[in-house]
Parts: sequence; C-alpha cells; structure tokens
Amino acid sequence: MTFLQQLKKTIKRHQLWDKDDHVLIAVSGGVDSMVLLHAIKQLPEDLQPEQIGIVHVNHHTRPETDTEERAIKKLAERYDLPIYIKQWTDGAHVSINFEQVARDLRYDFFDRVMSEYNYTVLLTAHHRDDQTETVLMRLIRGGLIEDKVGIPIKREFKGKKVVRPLLRITKDELYRYAKENDIIYFEDSTNQEANYTRNRIRQRVIPLLEEENNQASKHLAEFSDELDDLLGIVDPIIKDKASQIAKYEMEDVTIQIHSLLSMPEAMSKLTLTEILKRIFIQEKAFKKKYVLTILDWLDDSTPNSTLDLAEPWTCVRQYDELLITKAKKEAVDLDENYTVHINEWVTLSETEQFGVFHIDHVLLNQHDLVMSVPAEALHEPFTIRHRQNGDRMSYKGGSGTKKIKDIFIDQKISKIERDQAWVVEDNTEEILWLVGYQESQLSNDLITDKINYIFVYRKL
Repeated sequence: MTFLQQLKKTIKRHQLWDKDDHVLIAVSGGVDSMVLLHAIKQLPEDLQPEQIGIVHVNHHTRPETDTEERAIKKLAERYDLPIYIKQWTDGAHVSINFEQVARDLRYDFFDRVMSEYNYTVLLTAHHRDDQTETVLMRLIRGGLIEDKVGIPIKREFKGKKVVRPLLRITKDELYRYAKENDIIYFEDSTNQEANYTRNRIRQRVIPLLEEENNQASKHLAEFSDELDDLLGIVDPIIKDKASQIAKYEMEDVTIQIHSLLSMPEAMSKLTLTEILKRIFIQEKAFKKKYVLTILDWLDDSTPNSTLDLAEPWTCVRQYDELLITKAKKEAVDLDENYTVHINEWVTLSETEQFGVFHIDHVLLNQHDLVMSVPAEALHEPFTIRHRQNGDRMSYKGGSGTKKIKDIFIDQKISKIERDQAWVVEDNTEEILWLVGYQESQLSNDLITDKINYIFVYRKL
C-alpha cells in the first residue's frame, strides 16, 4: 500500500473530517508536517475539506527558525493558502518544563486562530514513531490505565476537533515520501539533545527494543490501539456500576459497601477507581494506592471506623455505607447542654433550634421534628444535651428501658451522627426524647383531651 493509499484509508475509516469542514494544518517545518501539508493537497476531490489554512509558531530557540518560517510562507503562497504565524520570543528564556510550556502556548494560539477564522478541525503531524515514544513514556511514568493509552487519532479540542492523519505511518515512510516528491524540510537540532525524556527514549531505549524485535515499535503502537478499544468497551460499564452504588453530594461521596465488595475483585477495583477519580481528579489528589488501601480497610474495619487519606480526605464507615469526605467534621462537645423553659426557643447551633411550647404558642414548619407529651407528666425545666455513657430511656411501644447505645446500634447510626444527636431530659433526669431517633413512653398524639406540651426541633 502506498503512502497516499494508507492516508486515504485512515481518513475514511476514522472519518477525520467532513467535506464542509475548515481544516487548519499545524506546520513546524519538520519532515512530518511538511509531508502532511503536501499529501493533503494531493488528496482526491471527495476527500478535500472545504477550506485549508496553515498555522505556524516560531519559537526562536534556534538560529534557523526564521529560515523555516520564510520557507513555510513560500509554501503557503505556492498553494494559495492563508497562513497564521505567532512569534514566541520568550522561548529561549524558559528553563523549566520547556516542552510543556511551548505546547500549551502553541495550542492556545491554534485555538484563537480557529475561533477567529472559523476553522473546525486542527491537523497535527504526529506519526507512528511519536506514538511509540509516547506509549513508552506513559508506561514508565505509571498512573491510571487510561493514562497509558498513546496519542488518539482524533480528540475534542475546546469544542473543535484535533486529528492526526499520519498516526499509522512511520518516520521512515515520511522521509521516503519527502524524497520522492522533492519536499523541502528542516531537521530540528534540539531533537538530538539528551536532556529531554522523549529524545532519550528515541535515541537509547527504542533501538535496544528493536534489537530484540524489529517489530517492537509497531507492536507498541498496536498495544495503544488495542488498549484504547478495550477502554472504549469497558468504560461505560464501569461508569454505570459506579453510578449504581455511589451518591455524590457537593465534595462528598457515599458508597454502598456491600454492593462494592460483592463484585468480582477486578470490577470492584475499577469501580472504586472510577468513583475516586470523580472526587479527587480536579485537585490532582488521586493516588492509585487509595483503591487497595480502602478495599483492604473495608475487609477488616468495624461498622463505625475511619480511615484518613491524604489531608484533608477521610473515609468514614457507617455500617453498610462508606462516606468519603473532604470536609472535616467539627468535633462535637459532648458536654454541651442547654436549659430550656416553656415557650422559648434555644439556639443549639447556627443551623439548629429547640423549644418546648404550649400547643397554641408556636407555629410549626413542615420539616420540624415534633413530640407531644402530657403536661402533668413533666418536670421543668428541661435540658437538651448530647449523649453520655450509660444513658437509658423508656421507649414508645415497649416496656422497661433501653440503652441509647443499643438504640443507635439497632438503627445502624454512624458514630458521627451519634455524637451529633440530641437528648432531651426533664428536671428528674428522665430522658424524654432522643431527637429524631426514639420517643419515650410519655409521647402521645397531639390530638387528645389532655393538655400537652410539644417539643420542637428545627433545622434553620
């Protein structure tokens, strides 16, 4: 198959652009981009986009960059194509992470040109050798499985599209095509410098691999394609599993533990990874070790326990639910207590109020928690406080008393919620209400011929 036949096959198979697309070609002056520009102009009419433009960034990091710029301008004139050029005079002064800085600058410029002049597709000249180098770099670096996929043949780019038509073509094939068609190009001398990781992999690692197997580069590129295919099938399944067992609220996520642990091990690891990615990735705080750390902890932990991840993230096991939260829960002062008199509100916190009222002295809200008690059975004043060791209370519908600890256990209440719960007692220290969880035997219906007091807990 000839070079142009391979290019046409790639364009058609992957639908890289439509007939009415406006295509902007990034041309650096190297053999890959100069060949790409020439080859696109040789395509048959049915594969030619409606409009083609050239974009170039002069980095001014080498003496020959101005010569390269002039050559690209002449090429644009020969093809009668619009050309957009950016001068980057600060490039020589960037000493840290130059490649990433330069890449970000280029793509910002590409985006501005595309938006201003209505281009829909950006073409870059990445080829199979670039793919091999990228796969090796990502395997060495580690990270998530999707981070090990190489360069995609097409991807979204700020509402537009970036495509790589040469990704199945080797650098040697590009050189042959350039020679056969008398294409002028320039070699970037910095490609020989050993201070860049990509250059070291190209110069040292890949030759050693190809000594072992002369098809090594091809196999690495195929690995990237196959991994991308597999992830395309698996990813929707994992996302669906994650949505079934996880509930997100602000910066927190709650996971159904039984559902997670009942999955096959591989599925549970991938599903938990997907959940953690969603809450951690924005802050670049995700670490792969969290997955096994959490799963191992869930296997051995008690119904109410915590696991600290990197600050400020915490895992809280609440019986069959796992809460992963960034917000640190403020410690509750268990000695906190308030005296309450009839027909007055007491402020418990910025979001809580409590009061004891005659029925006609308060206007109830829809979401108030309310308990009604016969007035003659009560002894003023009342106290509202947090739980203490040994607390017991009578309970509505039962006989005798029950430890508040056991009430919490029966209802599978987490330690955090236990510490935040309120207990109401009268002047004889009889517990009348475990607010929101259990009423005492004194509780009755509001509609009665008895004179009642009503206890009201209100969230503000």
